[in-house]
Amino acid sequence: MSNNTPKTSWPQGLRIRPRVTFIALAAFALLAIAASSAFMAAPLSGAIYTTDINCGGVDINIYPDKDAVYLNGGPNGPGGPGLPEGNYYVRVTEPDGTPLGSSIDGPAGDQPVHVNANGLFATCYQLSSIVTPAPGGGPGYNDTTNNGDEYKVWVCADANFTESQCKTDNFKVKSNDGGGTGDGILQVLKFYDADQDGEKDPDEPYLEGWKFDLGSLTPGASTFTNPLSTSFSASVNPGTYTATERDTIETNWFASTSKTLSALVVLNDTSTIEFGNYCTLTPGGHTIGFWSNKNGQNLEDAADFTELNALCLVNATGSNVDFTSGVLNTNKKNLNIWLLDAKATNMAYMLSAQLAATELSVNHGFTNASVIV
Repeated sequence: MSNNTPKTSWPQGLRIRPRVTFIALAAFALLAIAASSAFMAAPLSGAIYTTDINCGGVDINIYPDKDAVYLNGGPNGPGGPGLPEGNYYVRVTEPDGTPLGSSIDGPAGDQPVHVNANGLFATCYQLSSIVTPAPGGGPGYNDTTNNGDEYKVWVCADANFTESQCKTDNFKVKSNDGGGTGDGILQVLKFYDADQDGEKDPDEPYLEGWKFDLGSLTPGASTFTNPLSTSFSASVNPGTYTATERDTIETNWFASTSKTLSALVVLNDTSTIEFGNYCTLTPGGHTIGFWSNKNGQNLEDAADFTELNALCLVNATGSNVDFTSGVLNTNKKNLNIWLLDAKATNMAYMLSAQLAATELSVNHGFTNASVIV
């Protein structure tokens, strides 16, 4: 038979080439994946706000002219929404994104906004002075064509203003129609800022009866007899109004927004000043250890067990637990055993035990029901 190389074998000089080709293709794929990942950067974290020349608050969103709009951002309380440290591009658009001005080749450089390591803006930036309606042009931005006189400002980590790499805020510019007489509505509200971020969330309640002072330096603006109380709403003359919340007698209440905020009131429109506050009080109460020992047992009564049975409490297997013995001492003993055996292995069991302790603490006056947590 012939000793020729079988047809299925590679010629000696070509044997390594498939491997080289495979390695090259694999390397190329890895580079492609890496390049793709670079373009899929994580969304920009944090928040920005429009405010007045004093950078005194985040709730001002109506201005008498474009030069009155300033940029700020960063934390307003523990864990607040600060931008990452660095330099940022800026642009102004219609609400739908139509460009009206940009910092690219602008009067203050491509990246006029700097954020410090603590998440705070390096200064209070006047928006009209850091953008231009055309590259290389003078400062400012074009007028919006939006029927509501609304604009959108973008602060971005990249020059392409990629939406995921930007933070935005909408604002309005409304004049007082030549200074004519008439009224607008001014509201002053205070909310309990449970997450201490300086922003009102839908589930955070308003606080009533909290004192503040209200005034204005605008000629012809309405005047008030201070102090006033939240929640406040009144028909007022057009102008810029400033509210300052008064300090509380208690020392454990804190402001998550500036204690002085401003708002521009224009004809036939409503402007709102909104303060955020939170307290460090705990509602009080006793632990499951107290309600399982003799001190707690001495307080437990038949009404307690009727209420506990209505809470759908469970044990370690997830089965319902009821204290239905006709003998009070038997119910107390069964509660003692059930509380002491509570473990987080079945979290529903541990939560049931904590709920029972809370219910008993409320029933016997150890928990302050007026404390908001």
